[in-house]
Amino acid sequence: MSSTFLHIFPSFVPGGAQQRVARLVPCLGEALGHNPQHAVMALDGCTEAQAIWPPEVPLELIPPPPPGGSFSRTVALRTMLAARAPDLLLTYNWGSMDGVFAARSLGLSAHVHHEDGFNADEAAGLKTRRNWARRLALAGAHRVVVPSTTLLTIARRRWHLPERRLELIPNGIDTADFAPETDHQQATDLRQRLGIDAGAAVIGTVGHLRPVKNQTRLIDAFARLDDDLGAHLVIVGDGPERAVLEERRATLPNPARLHLVGHQDPCGPWYKLFDIFALSSDSEQMPVSLLEAMASGLPAVATAVGDVREMLPPIQQPYLVDLGGQTSEQLASALVALLRGEQLRLELGQANLETVRADFDFRAMASAYARVYGQALAN
Repeated sequence: MSSTFLHIFPSFVPGGAQQRVARLVPCLGEALGHNPQHAVMALDGCTEAQAIWPPEVPLELIPPPPPGGSFSRTVALRTMLAARAPDLLLTYNWGSMDGVFAARSLGLSAHVHHEDGFNADEAAGLKTRRNWARRLALAGAHRVVVPSTTLLTIARRRWHLPERRLELIPNGIDTADFAPETDHQQATDLRQRLGIDAGAAVIGTVGHLRPVKNQTRLIDAFARLDDDLGAHLVIVGDGPERAVLEERRATLPNPARLHLVGHQDPCGPWYKLFDIFALSSDSEQMPVSLLEAMASGLPAVATAVGDVREMLPPIQQPYLVDLGGQTSEQLASALVALLRGEQLRLELGQANLETVRADFDFRAMASAYARVYGQALAN
């Protein structure tokens, strides 16, 4: 038996959902009893995430339909789906909703939709029209998978999706890939590469550079730190906001202490460089980068968005910041507390490490996805 999985992404860039899929696909064969064939369509034509796709799993990239309105794109996607007849359709987030409507129009029941969060246009509040569209289109999917209790509540109360169609699968990671006990030489090498003194504290973040991640807010918080702290800020990731961040760096009193290092794969060695992990997003659900930082034994300073509070242990709660008019200032205050407290950093990092190892195991996540996909195939 063989099957074809067709993935429709708004954009196939190295974001959280794309990284999760790249980690999952090698594990599906054993769980399903066969190795599915995978095809990916990026509706915006961006396919940079093929670089993180596992080389042992063949991947077909399907060209997107030509630019046009939502109706014309839905018609084009309907034609494509009817011609290809995938055994399982997998769609991701609001940007793939034209594909969801196309599947609904065909009565395609072997369809699993994934909602991982919101872009900047819905970070402050959901759009009524989109709520209605999701309610209508997603009613035909076999399952709608969400990673956070926040999204599960939204799917129930705002999209009014029936319980039988909802599946909560928290993100998980292979914690061994980030074990803090291993290979400290990597951190030393990265310090030398960036020109960071051995004794200087490093604040770090990892993520796609787009508005909803709001790395500008983190730079603003970093700019408020006293110079005598001698801290450096390292931002790992690339994306459309890079030029904005470069411009903001040029305004800093000491721009050499801010390092924009681009996309890095693997990113595990970079966490070993950090002394503090920071997250400054306007919207998240269950950020994988935070799990990776926890698995690296790092303390965290973060905006309290999505399930971030639920992910972290009680000792971490004072270093989470609610969104509001003073968010940058509060992030700066939390960073100062950790920069001045080496023992505190160790205690927080150990608590985070124990939590991620106990509660966010990759194998449990992979098993849950394989179960949902297997049920959809059999539906």
